[in-house]
Amino acid sequence: MDPIVLKVTLPDEPVAPADGWTIDPDSGEHEVAYGENFEFIITVAEGFDASNMAVAANGVALTPVKTNVDAQGASKYTFIIYNVKEDQVVTVVGVVRKTITITYVDNGGEGGPGQEVVNYYVEGREDNGTISEVEPTRVGYTFAGWALTNDAKPGDNGIYKPGDVADFKADTTLYAVWAEKVATITLTADVDEQYEGKDIVLTAEVTNDENNVISSGTVIF
Repeated sequence: MDPIVLKVTLPDEPVAPADGWTIDPDSGEHEVAYGENFEFIITVAEGFDASNMAVAANGVALTPVKTNVDAQGASKYTFIIYNVKEDQVVTVVGVVRKTITITYVDNGGEGGPGQEVVNYYVEGREDNGTISEVEPTRVGYTFAGWALTNDAKPGDNGIYKPGDVADFKADTTLYAVWAEKVATITLTADVDEQYEGKDIVLTAEVTNDENNVISSGTVIF
């Protein structure tokens, strides 16, 4: 008498941007002899959270018999359906993208973004988080970006600009970096022709870092 052959159907793997796990053997139907065990492995990629992953066969929850992490940071979960006596359909839900929280400290300024939740950084992915586009302000200073320390100076290495990739794998605090504004005062005197009793006209002009005039005045004496 030929052995009874049953089928185990494994779910389709997800697609981007939720492509956080793969299954081995591949998705689809697989044959298993009546009463035999069927083993499969779910690999959850780095940057994805499997803490709420739920795996079931015909609606019955399965618990991994083995878990390990590979050299690429992916977590591998081994499952076994024991003593298969009917066709089985496996489902996998609950794998989501990991997130981290960025805390922005205005560092003497005001109006910054505060806190933002962004995706955990995974090299090469297009859905990584980015630095907030919201910029704080500070009287007498120009905002120069964000840094991991509160004493960074403009031009230092490791300064993040709005829109840069947030390459963080843990909750992170960033501090505003400030460049002090510099004003230039230019004095011009009308001394082309001078004689007793002629007025002297002295003009003062104040320009900012971008060479824009922010104040001017004239004195006659």
